[in-house]
Amino acid sequence: MKLTIYICIFILLCGLVFAGLYSRLVKPIQNKKLKKTMQICMLLFFSFLVFSPWVYRFFPNIYNAPWRREVMAFYFSLMGFLSFVVVYLLLAVIFQKILWLGRRKTYEGIDPNRRLFLTQMFNMGILSLGGVSTAAGGIVNMRPPEIFQVNIQLKQMHDDLKDFTIVQISDLHIGPLLGREFLQDVVDRVNQLKPSLVAITGDLMDGKLSQLRETVRIISQLQSVHGSYFVAGNHEYYSGHAEWMIFLKQLGIKVLEN
Repeated sequence: MKLTIYICIFILLCGLVFAGLYSRLVKPIQNKKLKKTMQICMLLFFSFLVFSPWVYRFFPNIYNAPWRREVMAFYFSLMGFLSFVVVYLLLAVIFQKILWLGRRKTYEGIDPNRRLFLTQMFNMGILSLGGVSTAAGGIVNMRPPEIFQVNIQLKQMHDDLKDFTIVQISDLHIGPLLGREFLQDVVDRVNQLKPSLVAITGDLMDGKLSQLRETVRIISQLQSVHGSYFVAGNHEYYSGHAEWMIFLKQLGIKVLEN
């Protein structure tokens, strides 16, 4: 029942967002062929974004499909593009309202055709900016995780802690996009640091145990003096918290659930 309500709310919110985008980006188009093309593109865009996550959730075997990484990369790129466009449009509308505050008569005096032209050019600029931002974000996010060294200074530190090192890993999101090779690279790099302790602070996986069991098993290769500790993030609860916690314990990971 909860899942049904969640799906309905998700579809409703997506519908409201796309309705707003249609009103702003598609409705002003005068060319009938172009408008029809944009309507079809928006319908396909909406369908793909709304239904893809549930296909992955309800059909676990799709994780093994050879094309799943490319499809999910395309999906997340579209999601990122949509997010950028919505944010930029909101900021632009707010700025526009402030700019024309007290100048309504001046704005209404502009020739309607010129006003339409300016609106369409403005929309093209927003879409272009969204595309550039998405491309830049994709390049940054597909790079290997960076290692940051942080020295913690304590006034009173026990002698045993002077050379104590903790490697923290967070938000790996192992799933349909980032898989076995990515996780193996992370584990190898952590082991090269020879830490005293490893802390995995949530959002390790994006998928069910039945989909990701063998991939996530790689995390058991982590090596440290005092072992690896794990605390769940919100994505563990989306993916089946209870069974994942049991599995991590079986791998020798110390799960903190207090």
